[in-house]
Amino acid sequence: MAFLPVSQLSQEHYPRVEGGDKNKIFQQLTKLVGKELTVKIIDLDQKTDKFIVSEKALSREETREMMEHFRPGEIFDGTITAITNFGAFVRLEPKGGFNVAVPDGLIHISELDWGLVRDPREIVKEGEKIKIKIIGFHQGRPTLSLKALKEKPQS
Repeated sequence: MAFLPVSQLSQEHYPRVEGGDKNKIFQQLTKLVGKELTVKIIDLDQKTDKFIVSEKALSREETREMMEHFRPGEIFDGTITAITNFGAFVRLEPKGGFNVAVPDGLIHISELDWGLVRDPREIVKEGEKIKIKIIGFHQGRPTLSLKALKEKPQS
């Protein structure tokens, strides 16, 4: 038997629950019981015969392909999938037949606007479709900027 931490679920299966209500998260997770998932072993303890798996872990080839498609400096369409105190997550829309799983990218709160942002919900709304600029990658995930598409205010 393997352990699949919630943090290792793909964006498709990750329980996105407004406010983080534990009962609602549990309800979302019970929908996965009995469902077949494709996973990758990420940790193995041979002494105890226990292993941890990940649905979201991409192969090196998939990561390379994703990074070649979503190049820093390019602009993509995306949808806000979740908002946290530190920023917002965006599901990017690939261009032209790209078919590798893409983890949601993060717009850090400092990349939402040129001014001080106290609450990301002041700038974006969950489900909102946006244009977004790729500024890099962190741990295999795209890092994004909304402010890079806005004119910098004069000091």
